[in-house]
Amino acid sequence: MKSWAESYNGEKEVHPWEKPEKYIPMLLNEWEKLKEEIGQGHSVRDSIKASGAMEQGIDLFLKFVYWSNRMPVSLPLENLKTLGAKPVNVEERLKFIMGRPGLYHSYIQLSELMNEQHKQFARSTLTFHNGTQKTAQEP
Repeated sequence: MKSWAESYNGEKEVHPWEKPEKYIPMLLNEWEKLKEEIGQGHSVRDSIKASGAMEQGIDLFLKFVYWSNRMPVSLPLENLKTLGAKPVNVEERLKFIMGRPGLYHSYIQLSELMNEQHKQFARSTLTFHNGTQKTAQEP
């Protein structure tokens, strides 16, 4: 399997939110690598290493949540309110994580958000393929 970057950059005008079934598994693979790196940083009490990897993890999570909703990433974080498939209290939880990326608790919270979004993605994929999925912009 190609790496995330090769697959993403190898196509012209890639819109991963249009093909989340293809791109989200690559994103989750990247998260697994980052998760290990963050965990190692915390195990040796290296909050600087953990913080850098957490920033990458936050970026992956934002892609994950938007692409799960078949939309491009849109900031500010208040735009998350318009999405249907997302974890409970995602805005507040992300603000906490982003404000304190070096904390072990932020790492645990980001891991939980990724797990919860994985469930949301599976649910939204099923409903999308069954023809019952509404996009975030539909009433």
